[in-house]
Amino acid sequence: GIALFIVMKLLWHEQPVWMMALEGGIGFGVFWLIWRLTKGQLGLGDAKYSAFIAVAAGLSSWFGALFIASFVGLVGAALLILLFKFDRKTRIPFAPFLTMGAAISILFDGFRGLLPDFRV
Repeated sequence: GIALFIVMKLLWHEQPVWMMALEGGIGFGVFWLIWRLTKGQLGLGDAKYSAFIAVAAGLSSWFGALFIASFVGLVGAALLILLFKFDRKTRIPFAPFLTMGAAISILFDGFRGLLPDFRV
């Protein structure tokens, strides 16, 4: 998916290559850093998926997606712990929350006006 969006953006001359590399690097790097700091508690699949969202939607939409995913994931985990007596060590996939955050962020165009525009 990342390669497909890079090729499409190159063909449409939407943005320079360095910007796409920056988007992918930030999208992957944030989750890679979390993976390193938590000693593998978060999977690297989330890092690759985050890089895909960043390249496909742009950094402003990626920031919005990350915020929404984190908030909804926190609320969801709290509900599972409080209502269904899940253990705090129960592994909950983060990718569905990233998907929801990306969809909402893209629908609202990266919350333009609230977040800085990183497009060149």
